[in-house]
Amino acid sequence: MVELSPQLLDGVREQLARDAAPLTPALVAEVLRGQGVPVGDATVLAVHDALHVDIVGAGPLEPLLRMPGVTDVLVSHAHHDHLDAAFLLHRSWVSQQPLR
Repeated sequence: MVELSPQLLDGVREQLARDAAPLTPALVAEVLRGQGVPVGDATVLAVHDALHVDIVGAGPLEPLLRMPGVTDVLVSHAHHDHLDAAFLLHRSWVSQQPLR
């Protein structure tokens, strides 16, 4: 798994937004090269997937929504959220991560 810094993701996100460019692996690679970041398939796809989840998906809640049996995710506060699975309400591990 490729480690991605928040600064790296923010830099790519800002450049794509500034250029009003679509989120594609080819453009992600181009932006990374322009920022002087070594580019390999794993890095490009990791950045693309992370930005896709953030832009198109549910951001930090995405892993909860993909868990088997989860039917709902309830966010009641910026630092507290719960998920409904197996007819029970559970506090989630994402609650420690602030939502952006």
